[in-house]
Parts: sequence; C-alpha cells; structure tokens
Amino acid sequence: MAFSPQFTEADVKELAAPDSFTRGRQYLRSGQVLSLLLRGSRLQAEVQGSGYEPYVVTADLTGGKLGAVVCTCPYALGGACKHVVAALLAFLNAPDEVEEQPPIESLLAGLDRDQLTSILVSLADGEPALAERIELHALKLGHTALASAAPGALPPPPTPEVFRKRISAAFRSTRRRSHDDYHEYPDQVGEALSAVTGLVEEAVPYLQAGDARSALQVLDAVAAAYLDRFDEFGETDWDFMAPFQRIGVLAAEALLTARLTPEETEAWTERIETWQSELDEYDDEGALAAAELAARMGWEDPALQRVLQGGSGRVWEDEKPYGADILMAAWLAILERQGRTEEYLRLSHAEGPRLQHAVMLVRLDRAAEAVAYGAEHLASTGDVLRLAQTLHECGAVAEALQAAGGGLELPAEEGWRGGRRVELACWTRDRAAEAGDLNLALRAAREAQQDAPSLENYLAVQRLAGEQWPALREGLLEALRTAPRYYSKPQVDIFLHEGLVDDAVQAVSQSSDALLTARVVEAASESHPDWVIRTCRARAEAIMDEGKAGAYEDAAEWLARSRPAYVAGRASEWNQYLGGLIEKHARKYKLVPLLKALRD
Repeated sequence: MAFSPQFTEADVKELAAPDSFTRGRQYLRSGQVLSLLLRGSRLQAEVQGSGYEPYVVTADLTGGKLGAVVCTCPYALGGACKHVVAALLAFLNAPDEVEEQPPIESLLAGLDRDQLTSILVSLADGEPALAERIELHALKLGHTALASAAPGALPPPPTPEVFRKRISAAFRSTRRRSHDDYHEYPDQVGEALSAVTGLVEEAVPYLQAGDARSALQVLDAVAAAYLDRFDEFGETDWDFMAPFQRIGVLAAEALLTARLTPEETEAWTERIETWQSELDEYDDEGALAAAELAARMGWEDPALQRVLQGGSGRVWEDEKPYGADILMAAWLAILERQGRTEEYLRLSHAEGPRLQHAVMLVRLDRAAEAVAYGAEHLASTGDVLRLAQTLHECGAVAEALQAAGGGLELPAEEGWRGGRRVELACWTRDRAAEAGDLNLALRAAREAQQDAPSLENYLAVQRLAGEQWPALREGLLEALRTAPRYYSKPQVDIFLHEGLVDDAVQAVSQSSDALLTARVVEAASESHPDWVIRTCRARAEAIMDEGKAGAYEDAAEWLARSRPAYVAGRASEWNQYLGGLIEKHARKYKLVPLLKALRD
C-alpha cells in the first residue's frame, strides 16, 4: 500500500468514548467492516450496523493524519461512534485489504469542458434529484462570479423573467403534496432558500459599485418572483422570511444611495408597502420596515440633518420604530463608503451603535481616543472584545490590551456560563501572553477558569502561574469541588488529570452522563472497587430488568467495566454474581450469550 498512515490505535482510542472504542473493536473482530476504499487521502468504509443497510464512514487522512471523520449513523452522544472506530482499526490492522483508487480530482484533471459536461449530463439523465442539485450549484456559481467581478465590469441585471425561472428551479426539488411532510425535506428546502438568498445577494455588487438603481432592479425582480411562490411555502417555517429580511436591509441602503425623483420615491414606497402587506400573514416583525422608513425619511429628515451637522438631540427622541436599527446601519454604511467620517461619528454617537463609533476611531488612527470612548460607553464584554480585536488587528497592541483589561472589570452578562465574558478572558489571556504582559495574562486566565471551568483553561493558569501555582492550584480545585452539577465534565477532566479519583467519583455520583461515568469507572477500578461494582451493576441491571433488548450490549459493557474491580481475590464473587444473572434472565435469548461471554 503506497499510503502510509501517520496515526495509531491510541489516536483512534482518543477519538471515542471508552464504550464506543470497545464496541468498535468488537465490530472489527466480528467482521462487520465490509469494505475499505482509499481515494487519495480520503478513506471510505462500509460498516454493518443494526440496520439493513451498512453505514458509510468517511475520513480525511491528509498527510496520513486523522482529520474530519463522519458516519451516516445517527450516533450523537459525543466522540466517534463504534462504526468509525471499527473502520479506522480495520484500516490500521489490514492495510492489504484496502482498495486504492485515484482521487476524483485526478480522474477529471485531463478532461476538457465538453467531456466534463458529458459526464454531468449522463449522470443527471434519469436522476431528477441529481439534476436539480447540479442546477442549484450552477446558480450559486453564477452568483459567485458576479460577486467577484470588478465594479466597472458588472453586466446589466438579468430581466425579471430570468429571476422568476431561477427561483422556480430552486424550489422544484422541494415540491410536495402538502406542508405536513416539510420536515422530511430539510436539506432540499435549505438549499432552495440558500439559492433564493443568493439571488438577493446579487444586488450587493451593484450597490458597492454605486449603481443603486441596478441593485433595486435585482431586489424588485427577486421579491416579485419569490412572492409568487411564498403562499406555497411561507407558512411552513420562519426561515422562509429570511430572503425578505435581507431584501429589507439591502433595499433600505439602495433607496438611500439612489438619487430618486419624488415620483420614483413614492412609487417605491407603495411597492414596499404592498410587499409587506402580502407578508403580514407570516411576519409580525416587519421584514421590510427598514426599507419603508428609508423611502419615507431619506436623507432630508430634519432630525437626521441636525445630528449630521453636529447639533444636539437624536434622530428619534421617543421610542424607535420597527426597522430603525437597520436604517441606522444603512445610513452609517453609506457615510463610511462616501468617506464622510465626521458625520459617521456624530450619528453613531448620537444614536447608540457605540461600538461602531469606537471602531471607526480605530480606523482613523485614533486608538487612544477609541479606548477612552470604549471605557466610557461600552457596557458589554462582547463589544469590548470586538474593539480590542480591532485595535490588535490595526497594530495597536498596548491599546488593545488596555481595552480588554478594562472589559474584564465589567459584570458578567446574563446567559449560559458567562457568555462573551469568557471569550474576552481567553482572548486577553492569549494576546497578553504573546505581548509579554504576564500579569494581565494570568488575571485573564483565572477569570476564564472561574467563569467556564475546563481542563484547557485550568492548564492555561498553570502555565502562566509560575511560582504561584501551588497556592492557586488549591484554590482552583476547591472552587471546582463546590461548582454546580452541570460542571461535572470539567470536574472529571481536571480531577482525573490531577489523579484525584476521590473527587472524580464524587463529581459523577449524581450524574446521568453515561460516558462521563464510564471514564471515572475506568480510572477508579483499583482505588474504588466497591463503588465501581455498585455503579456498573446498577446501570447494567436497570437495562436488563426493563428488558431493553436493543440495549443488552450496553448492559454487557457495563458489567465488563466492573470486571477489573473483582481481580483482587474476588473472582469467585464475580462468577457467582454472573451466574445469578444468567439464571435470572435465562429466557432472554439475546442477553444470555453476552453474559456467558463475560465468564472467567
């Protein structure tokens, strides 16, 4: 075999939970790996599982190393499934049985356009689903080509009829008899929506080139064509509003950029209101509200002009209407594109997108001013992080760390385990360490571990602590012992890393996580045999007593995990217990062979 793997069985074991690795090895030994095919650095295997059709495993082995691995089975409990384990072990253990074929790229490399077209046409002939997928990909490639065209080389927008045909093609693959079976087609529907959104995005190159009228032509054509299909699909899922939400954003900017006559502005206002009225049955938020505001207010609104000229007050002194934030983003985008930076700063400060104000200061080489503004006006750690990242990207490293350090003083936002504050702490830790500011790096590392305990964050504190580590270690471990129950995984990771099996046992004592418990069982067999035996018995007996035939292999694996705990002169106890189980469950023909296989 010309291909040489650069991974070992230990690497495979690292990918999977202990029970998945054990079962994968059993699958290999029982001959359930049906085929192995290697195309270049891509491995494909068929593994017979519990279903009629074998599962397909694919693995990226670029450079001989393990990359992304995928299986078609529904396993979703974490780590690689047993089919992946079986396939990779088969590849390592029986390289002579691997069929090698050249990569698809090399097979096609020598073909000309006509030959490639012939292959695609012949494959799609008689396969409507494949033909439709090819059609969707062609539409996406057409959009990509438009987006990459130079501003002066943009072709005129397609006619409305072209857009109508392209949207019909996008939804052809999702045609069905009723809305009730929508969830049987999530991939096809997602592709169709992606294609429609891609058509909406064809307005962007025109907008960026300053040709707002062409952008409006695109949006008008896509909106009209999509509305014709909307009654058919719109009530099935909120995602169907996404193209119109994007149309609302782009239309607002296009209407503000194009120099329309009063008559044209009135016509566009009526058109957008008509679209929104057709959407109201499905849309409570007003997807086109920003476009309506843009058409009504334009640039001549007195309050807007007062703010742009440096006057006091705001554009909306009272409650903002629907679409105001999107309209504000459109005003700012146009001001930035036109180089009207002082007006940009006045508007962004007055109306509250304070992060954008601070970022603009950075882009204007006013880093110190940006830091001071952020310290006064940015109240979320997510905004502080973005400002710090922008400063760092622009080479203002000291100012970036100053902003980030100040952000760590902000109170944690409500949300799951600290939210963006943890991200800010980790970013600050790493960038401060790179810059040699070890005090800030250690402070940020401790914040990250406090807000989101993990082995990675724990080890980061250790790396940065130096002589302070012994004292810090005890504090971190004590905090971990009293952490909420949902932190059981990082507790186990860290306790086992430190060899604190007692603490790991306590961490999973109330846990329902089978994979986590299995890890602790494996580590505790010698030091806590009675706990291992009780835990494994309880899980196995619950499965057997309930007669869950499909999970009998799991029960046998739990019993197998308890077996090492009997080694110290307790073999007779093990055999007696096993014999009792065989007698008790003698009528369960699927279970008994599994139990007998566990005998000494």
